[in-house]
Amino acid sequence: MITDWGGSNDHIKGVEAGSDLEMPTPGFDSARQIVAAVKDGRLAESAVDECVDRLLEAVFTLVKEEGRPEQFDEKANHEIARKAAAQSAVLLKNEDGILPLKKGARVALIGDFAFDPRYQGAGSSMVNTTMLDNMADLIGQYDLVPVGTSKGYKRTGEEDAALAKEAVDLARTADVVLYCFGLDELSANDAICQMYYAKSAIARFAYKKLTQMKKKTEDAGKPDLNILFIYNMPFRAIAKMTGGMVSSEMVDGIVTMVNGHLFRGLKKTVGGFFRNRRLNKKYLKEISGN
Repeated sequence: MITDWGGSNDHIKGVEAGSDLEMPTPGFDSARQIVAAVKDGRLAESAVDECVDRLLEAVFTLVKEEGRPEQFDEKANHEIARKAAAQSAVLLKNEDGILPLKKGARVALIGDFAFDPRYQGAGSSMVNTTMLDNMADLIGQYDLVPVGTSKGYKRTGEEDAALAKEAVDLARTADVVLYCFGLDELSANDAICQMYYAKSAIARFAYKKLTQMKKKTEDAGKPDLNILFIYNMPFRAIAKMTGGMVSSEMVDGIVTMVNGHLFRGLKKTVGGFFRNRRLNKKYLKEISGN
């Protein structure tokens, strides 16, 4: 099990939950946190050993060239993917015991994501699917009575009164509404692109300049993927994608500056830089045996 790119908030809790690999390049900061957690009893060493064992097994298995098939059964693999998706789903809330849906329930399926699911990220994470399911096509396979489907809204966030009315009218005919929504392909949470409401004038200026650069490349018909990548990067991901140059402490300092506390954040960021550099050198010396 690996994390999303920069998607790990706390790798100690991640290891406890069975996360084998923190992606893409967190450097030694997370490693030092893991070691410290084991030493002070917050993390069992056996949990780390299990992650290492699974990772080594994957490495030794995947490097083998002999016996690797050139073709595969797409349908069978698709069924495995569906099974994995079903077994890994997490139910966060079930108010009034709505789920599981009762047999014969009159169901309205609403939401653009029911027709066009967002099943992957962007950039290097994009893959070409052999098959792709969506709820609109599959809902008829269950013991339910679909009363209709509606997109209900525009995926990119613009208001559409006609779509909204269509969805409301449909919902009135159903016992249960399945409403599918989420972040579109250009959105992100707690990200650099959200600095437009930062308390720091410097942060708002940086957002404005970055937005101008992004728009310029888009207007020219040649979007700059590097700018888009930075624009949508969550702050926490900076500590996970810089090869150890930036620590979690430094990210906390950056966020403090963005929130309007320039000198307090600057002190934490600069101090964190030197602490991180010193600790990186010490840790590298320990693991290299020099």
